Amino acid sequence: MLTLFPVLPLLLSLAQSPSPPDTLEQEHVVGVHGARLDAQLTRFAEYGFWGTVLVAREGQIVLVKGYGLADADRDIRNTAATRFELNSMTKMFTGVAILQLDAAGRLHVADSVERYLGPFPAGKQGATIEQLASHTAGLIEAGADLAGDSRAAFVHDVKQTPRESPPGEQYRYTNAGYSLLAAIIEQVSGGSYEDYLLTHLLKPAGMRSATFRDRLPQGDLRFARGYVGTPARLEPGPPNPYVWGTRGAGGVWATVGDVYRWLLAVQGDSLLPAPQRRLLFSPPRPPSQEAYGWHVTTDSGGRPLIQKGGGSDDFASDMLYYPSDRVMIIWASNNLRQRWRRALNRTLSALAFDKPAAALPEVTSLPVGALATRARLYRSGNDSLHLRAGPGYLYAESNQLGVPTELMFFPHDTNHFTAFDPLSGNLSELRFDESSVTIELPDGRAVTASQ
Repeated sequence: MLTLFPVLPLLLSLAQSPSPPDTLEQEHVVGVHGARLDAQLTRFAEYGFWGTVLVAREGQIVLVKGYGLADADRDIRNTAATRFELNSMTKMFTGVAILQLDAAGRLHVADSVERYLGPFPAGKQGATIEQLASHTAGLIEAGADLAGDSRAAFVHDVKQTPRESPPGEQYRYTNAGYSLLAAIIEQVSGGSYEDYLLTHLLKPAGMRSATFRDRLPQGDLRFARGYVGTPARLEPGPPNPYVWGTRGAGGVWATVGDVYRWLLAVQGDSLLPAPQRRLLFSPPRPPSQEAYGWHVTTDSGGRPLIQKGGGSDDFASDMLYYPSDRVMIIWASNNLRQRWRRALNRTLSALAFDKPAAALPEVTSLPVGALATRARLYRSGNDSLHLRAGPGYLYAESNQLGVPTELMFFPHDTNHFTAFDPLSGNLSELRFDESSVTIELPDGRAVTASQ
């Protein structure tokens, strides 16, 4: 507890002192574990990964570092200080806000939804706040067209849509259900959902960077831009409006370091008392698979795991917490031209537990002219393969030979190129000689095509 001294000069001095630097916005690569993680992520970056990663073991940070670009147009790199769209990781904060209000006696998770949002039509009554937080309320059919321009219009449309299932009988993950929780938070608190989270959760947890999609400061270069596209073209991500139906389910931006602070804070007494904290850290009641914003489960080896991910068209993020081992893995990515979630979660978890990770060949930078000599039309029988050159890699146009068009083949030298598919973990290879190319595919096939 802080002790306040009624000494005016001291208070003035403190008020005028600059905030200390945020150490979690500085790069850390610590010890042999940090070095191994950094080497693997650097190799992933050579094959197209963009993002920032934090790994802690036994209460100690071993890695915080950015890879790839935060802004391709301005050639700004991702760093430990880069802010990312967290998308569905926002549900963690919404879930804790509900439990915090429950602890304060301002609502009870066993209460019916209509107690706070007004009468629901006959046949849609009886769903509880806990069922909303567990994705089992059954209030909203998949694909329902709901107004997003105001809370009142959104809630009205929810009431008018058909019920999907009786309360508590069926699990279906839904963003709109968490937007209803945000509406309840506003109704109970008397203020905006965003202000409640900032005042009662994010700031008390020490999250210095956290803000919301509709409050992003213009021109702040610390905020990553999101990207999509194909090997042929990298494109900015599409608009992602912040409306009811997504509010409460997504919209928070933060650094990976601040997500780490959040995970530490929610385990202590500052945000939740013990009864609600036990509920938060307990596996959800069947049929639910996720409650209060995250999964409490075990991994494939039976190790306790608390996990939550987020994703949109152009941003992805994930948090993996192994409480028995005190291992925390948090990452965020702003380039979804490739889907790195599986590769990152599998590889970072393996390295964090001193297990081997799949090795990728080292990438070599080739002159543009050397790439151009390989980018041409090749033929195999009646079929053809057109290889094109991207910035530092080759890719295949649509073909009948089974060569994936979504892969980027990076060079080791002028005659040998490898593509890594982070979704499957498979490698494909191109091997050139004077007049032909042999494509080695993950299914064991080798196809040769000639100029």
